[in-house]
Amino acid sequence: MIKLSGPDMDFDNAYSNSAYIDGADEYPDRWDDAAHDFRSLENAFGRARLNLRYGKGVVSRVWWKFEDGVISGCIEATQPAAGTAKEITP
Repeated sequence: MIKLSGPDMDFDNAYSNSAYIDGADEYPDRWDDAAHDFRSLENAFGRARLNLRYGKGVVSRVWWKFEDGVISGCIEATQPAAGTAKEITP
């Protein structure tokens, strides 16, 4: 039996969500692929401006989301580990 409260609680099991989700190990790649596809589509239709520099730091890129020609969102892009990014050139 799994103890879910008290001093004998099994924290490893309690916080091991992926152990109870079929295909959980595939989610990060699926989300990365879906996000890349979304950014590509938004860029192709002119609804996003991607990888705009705003400083000299590692996290110095931003992308703007547009709706009807008006800025509707802004996301700061973090610098992923080398070789893991699927960069989209505007």
